[in-house]
Amino acid sequence: MLWENRWLDWALTQKRWKIEGLHKSLKSNAGLAKSPTRTITTQNNHVFMSIYAVFKLECLKIKHKANHFVLRAKLFIFWAGRNEILQAWYRRGNVYTSNGVVKFVKQLLVHLPSKMRFITRADSGYFFGTLLDLLDAHKHGYLIKVKLVVADRAG
Repeated sequence: MLWENRWLDWALTQKRWKIEGLHKSLKSNAGLAKSPTRTITTQNNHVFMSIYAVFKLECLKIKHKANHFVLRAKLFIFWAGRNEILQAWYRRGNVYTSNGVVKFVKQLLVHLPSKMRFITRADSGYFFGTLLDLLDAHKHGYLIKVKLVVADRAG
């Protein structure tokens, strides 16, 4: 009887750890807790997209046999229309977001047909002149979410 109780405790602990891993990934990798939203609709959208992002990470985890945190430390370029990864680089987890991204994009451009155009979607960590100049020079579009701060000049 004692052995059965210990086995049951172990089995429940294993299931609990999987769920806690999902919650950790939702918070750390998908930014669930960092929602700047104010209305119910935008909050619902943020929660849905966070869950969807973890789902995509889980699919990549199975395909590449790597955990969510290792996958997040990679630079990826996806072809959204075909759900394919065109290019991926491993990076250390302690480097700045945009380290090496210009070289990464240049390497991609060498392999793409010259008439093919793409749109880069990124966060504010990629908002810097060298990358934007490179994309402009090759006539590629970009959508980069940035927070603009207006300086108060009254003081």
